[in-house]
Amino acid sequence: MILPSPTLHGNFNTIAYIVLVAAICVVRSVSGWWRTFALIPTLYMTAVVWENVLAPSPAVTAEILFGVLLIVIMTVRPQGLIGTARVEIV
Repeated sequence: MILPSPTLHGNFNTIAYIVLVAAICVVRSVSGWWRTFALIPTLYMTAVVWENVLAPSPAVTAEILFGVLLIVIMTVRPQGLIGTARVEIV
């Protein structure tokens, strides 16, 4: 795992987080074998960002993960957790 010295790499955390978001966008936009190949460095970058950015500040991490959870729920079940899909015949 990459654990940089804070005195030598002042903005490593910011750059790593931006690279992770870009890698997630790339994985989402490609398909087939390219997605599999792009997923490997993305998972490694996720571990690097978790270790360097998210683990030291649990309060911020909880808010980010809660926001991601809400986005996933809205994507998977747009009608809500308990609701049913509403179909109207005009």
